[in-house]
Amino acid sequence: MATKENETFAKKFHFGYKRNLNREYSVWSAFNMVRQLLVGETIPDTVKKK
Repeated sequence: MATKENETFAKKFHFGYKRNLNREYSVWSAFNMVRQLLVGETIPDTVKKK
């Protein structure tokens, strides 16, 4: 994710080996990260990019 005010960062997920569940969990995780960013919550376990 990247915003104008913050550094670019990424988060790695490993959900398992079921493709359809991975796709669903990926979407929900992305929505949750955007929500956390918008309300000012800390997003744990992120990797900052330089």
